[in-house]
Amino acid sequence: MKLVIRENVREELKKINDYFMRRNLDDEVISSHWKKYGGETSISFDKEFTRVDLRAEGFDDFKKNNTLNILKNIPINFYLKKKLYPLLSKRLIDAVENLVRVQGRVISYNCVKQALCLNAVEKYGLDFNGKRVAIIGDGNGYLGMLLKTLYPNVKIIQINLAKVLMFDLIFTSQLSNIDKVSVVLNSEDYQQTADFNFIPAEEISAIHLSDVDFFFNIASMQEMDIRVINSYFELIRSQNLKKNYFYCCNRVSKKLPDGTVVSFDDYPWLETDKVIFNEVCDWYSEFPISRPPFVKKFDGKHKHRLIEIQY
Repeated sequence: MKLVIRENVREELKKINDYFMRRNLDDEVISSHWKKYGGETSISFDKEFTRVDLRAEGFDDFKKNNTLNILKNIPINFYLKKKLYPLLSKRLIDAVENLVRVQGRVISYNCVKQALCLNAVEKYGLDFNGKRVAIIGDGNGYLGMLLKTLYPNVKIIQINLAKVLMFDLIFTSQLSNIDKVSVVLNSEDYQQTADFNFIPAEEISAIHLSDVDFFFNIASMQEMDIRVINSYFELIRSQNLKKNYFYCCNRVSKKLPDGTVVSFDDYPWLETDKVIFNEVCDWYSEFPISRPPFVKKFDGKHKHRLIEIQY
């Protein structure tokens, strides 16, 4: 997949690429899942950083919008509009379809599931305008873009492994309502006024975030070692605010490539958390595919939980 890089992010993209080139896949924050799929994911730039060639493995389900993929996507499109669109408001559907056009992709389950997660949170009256939202592991930046489309005054913090973070930055840069982005490699790089701050997961413990109103994690904690999950919960609980929120949607139990089993109920939840909801995520049980039988079951149930943390 080849894309043109917008001029307003080229310097920041060079910054994260230079950082990544100095790292390796043995970093302690990288699980066995990402050591496997990270090695299969490729990203290469031309000399001027005007064009990029991307190939992603292990995250998102991006397919470029072309005639062949449109035809292959007919059964997927049918499933999404028949089964999942009725769960969403017209406002959310319009935002999803707009971002599909902006990213130059065919619509996919991952696009709609992000909207469903956001919809689950919005039902409880939470408004993100003027808030600071951190997304832990947002494939191709889609949830961040969705939030920015629906809430123009939201400030987004994208946290991802450096290699995948480049995907987030490249795709996010396609949005027209972005004024400023910052790649954060140290505390001085963090810009409170930026529309988007992009932080490598490899450096998150050194950045000392303290002003995040809301954290999202959708289907990526299930790919992490429990040690890394614990560190993210410490971050979530260390904000210098009266209260903040965390939405988590992940597999009930998953076995990683190295044999480690990660379980949702074993995450470091506390009895002092105010649980707004905690339930099996029914619409995260199956997903559409382009060939018979056209629907495939996930390898296990997913749960989602929204908590309020008071200080």
